[in-house]
Amino acid sequence: MTKLCFGTFSQVLRLCKLENVTDRILVGTMTRTVDPTCQYIHKDNASAVSRLFSCTGNLSNGNITDSGSAAVKKPGESISNVVNASQKANKEDVVQEFRKNVIPLLDEDKKELIVLALLDIIEKDDVLDDDKKLSFEKYIGQTKNALLSQGDFALDEFLAGIFLYTVAAGVMNTVGKGPVKQITPDYINGLKNTKRVNVVDQATRELEVPSDIKVPGETYLAKSHNSFDQQVDDLENTMQLIVDSLGKSATRKINKDDWESFYNALFETVRLGRLQSNATGELKTFIDNITSLYKDWEEVMIRSRSNLSVDNASDVFGKIVKEVDCYITFRGILVSSESDSPQEVTKQNFKAYLQSAKDKYSSIKTLLYNDQPKPFYDFYVCNDIERRIPVHGRFGTSYKLSTIGNVTINSLSKCSRFVILAGTGGLGKSMMMRHLLLNSVDNYEEMHMIPVFIPLKDFDEMFDTLFDYAYSKVTSLSSEITEDQFDEALNKGKCLLLFDGLDEIGSSSAKRFERDLEYFTDMYPNNFFVISSRPYQSFVSYSRFTVLQLKPFSKKQALMLVDNLEFRPDEPIIKEKFRTELDNNLHRTHRAFIENPLLLTIMLITFEQYAEVPSKMHVFYREAFGALAVKHDASKGAYKRILKTGLSADRFADYFAEICSRSYHDEKFELTEEEFAKYYYVLKEREKSGDSTTIASDYVYDLCSNMCLMYFESGKYHFTHRSFQEYFCALYFSKQKDKTLESIGNFFENRRSRMFGDKTFNMLYDMIPDKVEEYIFLPFLTKLYEECDREEGYWTFLEKLYPTLRYENGETDEYVSNSSESYLFDFIQQINRLWFLRCENFPHYDSIVSNEYVYVIDENESETLVNAEDVDSDYKYEYGDPNVVGWVYEIDVEEVRRNPLEYSELINRLDDDEFDAKKCYVQMREYLRELQVKQRPTGDSLFDLF
Repeated sequence: MTKLCFGTFSQVLRLCKLENVTDRILVGTMTRTVDPTCQYIHKDNASAVSRLFSCTGNLSNGNITDSGSAAVKKPGESISNVVNASQKANKEDVVQEFRKNVIPLLDEDKKELIVLALLDIIEKDDVLDDDKKLSFEKYIGQTKNALLSQGDFALDEFLAGIFLYTVAAGVMNTVGKGPVKQITPDYINGLKNTKRVNVVDQATRELEVPSDIKVPGETYLAKSHNSFDQQVDDLENTMQLIVDSLGKSATRKINKDDWESFYNALFETVRLGRLQSNATGELKTFIDNITSLYKDWEEVMIRSRSNLSVDNASDVFGKIVKEVDCYITFRGILVSSESDSPQEVTKQNFKAYLQSAKDKYSSIKTLLYNDQPKPFYDFYVCNDIERRIPVHGRFGTSYKLSTIGNVTINSLSKCSRFVILAGTGGLGKSMMMRHLLLNSVDNYEEMHMIPVFIPLKDFDEMFDTLFDYAYSKVTSLSSEITEDQFDEALNKGKCLLLFDGLDEIGSSSAKRFERDLEYFTDMYPNNFFVISSRPYQSFVSYSRFTVLQLKPFSKKQALMLVDNLEFRPDEPIIKEKFRTELDNNLHRTHRAFIENPLLLTIMLITFEQYAEVPSKMHVFYREAFGALAVKHDASKGAYKRILKTGLSADRFADYFAEICSRSYHDEKFELTEEEFAKYYYVLKEREKSGDSTTIASDYVYDLCSNMCLMYFESGKYHFTHRSFQEYFCALYFSKQKDKTLESIGNFFENRRSRMFGDKTFNMLYDMIPDKVEEYIFLPFLTKLYEECDREEGYWTFLEKLYPTLRYENGETDEYVSNSSESYLFDFIQQINRLWFLRCENFPHYDSIVSNEYVYVIDENESETLVNAEDVDSDYKYEYGDPNVVGWVYEIDVEEVRRNPLEYSELINRLDDDEFDAKKCYVQMREYLRELQVKQRPTGDSLFDLF
């Protein structure tokens, strides 16, 4: 016997949704109509959503549990409060939410099938006549028999009512476990509309049109001086008054004046529309449609005046509302009436935006060009990009590397519409993003992509949504673009969204951005997303994105950049000598510097001063500062410029080091004038030197104009490059008292998520390696192994540092790696050449599978490896369920140990002496012993103590 529950209801909608709508979006959007914080929409809860569809799990009631269930992500963490929230919800509010957010997810051609399927399920469910009779009537608004005899169905009201019944009326979802298997594509497509059911999207009361409305005569010409678009807006406002009076909770009634205002506004809209003689495309379509609907409305009025029955007033009025709403939504990005192709020209405000974007980003200040911006393409050299491509063979998956040169939007689009550009500091990520923006503007006529540059360092709680944050970057260049226009451009997939600096998001906002980005990409999946970032673990949370690596400069690219740079035109011999040295020697002896555009530029500056390049990174930056401390005048040769503050270079560096360390600690990578002054006037270095006369404005002037360590742009002071902030921060930390170093180590340990690609601690270790070992590594490892020895030894070590492990088996499209939960531990591993652990030849357990991979047939009739979750029901209906060929597993070490009988083979593998983690446990303990021995005196001589 069929049962109406959330699972059977959702399965019907699942088979009738739009193709690009995921299961999570469907369930998540529905449940958020009553519980806005519901988490079903996020990818981490895909398995919970799957169990709801299969009726093997129930919806969460919001209670925190002690054991996992279908609706609980993990013990003690509830996914949703949807059951409790639905019982308190106002049905009219839920109807509006369904109308606004759920119905747009459904396939227009299958809406009738949705109603037919649900009526069939309702008809066959006996409890609706018995145990659940009153509940059904409460939420649906009528009895089962009355519903089954109904002819017209408003989809928003009908679906919202069923949703509330299945969620709020105490219906266990698991009652549908058997019946839901019968709800298949064959079942849906086999339904026939024998009852002549009529379906509309929106619930409206049948309109009663007064019979004495005054109709304008032929002399009615120009009642208003509106433009056509202004008149359409007036018509919409007039209709809104009528729409507001139709709901069950309406606060006003329609009167005769409302209907006369509506008719006159409609008449005037049609009259002005007919004057648009050059109208083409969607504008012409709207004018033709509204003219036709005006004639239909006149017919309604004629019948009303003649006292004849009128049964289509609601239908005609609804069509007029929808037509006007559609036009107003689309006109934000409609083209001008001069062209037949909507892809050839944008509306004027988007043209202005593109021009503003080009004006802003086509010139730039750099380390060498700090006084005034230089044309970007005068010196820019584009990095190549490297892509790992899986090669699937009989005995597993290997990878080959593919290089993309002369990178453009078009070449990136051939890889994916979701791209992460990863690269170390100074490699040129932000420059690449600027290049992609300019490339998109220059090729707009071909690509039709509107680029939006979105620096992520500003992302925080000030913005409610990622949409709001992105929109703020649009309006900073063109205030004419409305939210609706931007939303429509996103809905049409017309935007290139360039998120620059994922690694620069503050720790407190990182997780929120991850969630918001997932929702944003689910909402607007047809756009082009590019994220730049320093290496950021394995980007495992960004499963939709393809990671592409910026390649370091080749020798040829390095020489090209040197040729492009305008450096000391008064003494060209300096650049010539440097170029010769680079060509002959430096590309071998200082490859790491040559490959990095920023470091290469600094090399050129330091070469002028020292005629050599150091090999240690912190020495390199020290000498770079020395070179920047001496400025040059093109006409007078070298001379030492007096700083406005009157400070010596050493004292100046001490101040800057503390400013860098304080801002680094606060995760500030750019400073307003007020923020800079706040840091300056609390400097301990300034206090120690007895300096009470220098002022912040003079110091920041020297930083920007004389030392070129910062620059001012868009109301903020920016570091010339973050690597300078990192070096000076490390320098400041290296000069602190020994007893404070453990706290400094703890600071880095607690900021683990920010440390990937950051070189601050690396330089600190290079500056004072012995002190870092004694005051940071030794106490850290001592505390770790004391805890292990006090508790369960190796297992304590594993659960503390590697609580979750991932591995793969068969053919997958993921690069699986495991790093520890500790930044310091990973750093010690690297300097001791202990590699990140691998989980090889581990056993298969269904219970710990996080992703499965299958081959599907693509449009070219070739096989493609994809995540099984991405295979939709339509594909399965046509080809059947594809066979799983690869698995990715996620081990919760503590959970596995709690179930030794179930996971005995896995536990034995984790405890094997040859397992990387076990070997690391032993080797790191040996390193701890070496550190302890190193601190003991080796003799009785005074000098043995040193």
